[in-house]
Formats: sequence, structure tokens, C-alpha cells
Amino acid sequence: MSADPVRAKALAILREQRLTLLHVACRKLADVPDEAIGRVQSSREGGATYAIDMFDGAFTCTCKHGGDCAHALAVQLVVGAGAR
Repeated sequence: MSADPVRAKALAILREQRLTLLHVACRKLADVPDEAIGRVQSSREGGATYAIDMFDGAFTCTCKHGGDCAHALAVQLVVGAGAR
């Protein structure tokens, strides 16, 4: 596994196609979006769906980590907004 387990989990979410982006918006002439809404399905059978929202670069997630998580990082990696 990667040295960064959160990043490894985020990449697994993308590889397994468990992220659905519902909305991405940019201000005029912006290089990165200022709004994004996504959903991530748990890898467990019948597991939860997590809601991720990004506004002005701040991420929130409905999981117990609240935005500092693999779900939010997966959205960051796709939309290019402040990815670590």
C-alpha cells in the first residue's frame, strides 16, 4: 500500500468507479472549480453513500472524517481543486 493510505483509498475509489460527480462550476476565467458536488459509494456490499461538497476550496463529507478523507480527496483529484 502507498505511504499515504488516504491517497491510496482515494485512488481505489477512482479505479473502482465509485465516484459520481453531480455538479462542478467555475467562475469565469478560473483555472479550478469553485464548486463541486459528488457522491461516493462504499466498497462494502449495501454500504453507505457519502456526499461530498466543495465550495471555495473547502471540502465537507458526510463520513466521520468530515472532509479530510479519501472521499473528498477523490473529488479533489478529479476536479483539480487543491489536491494534496
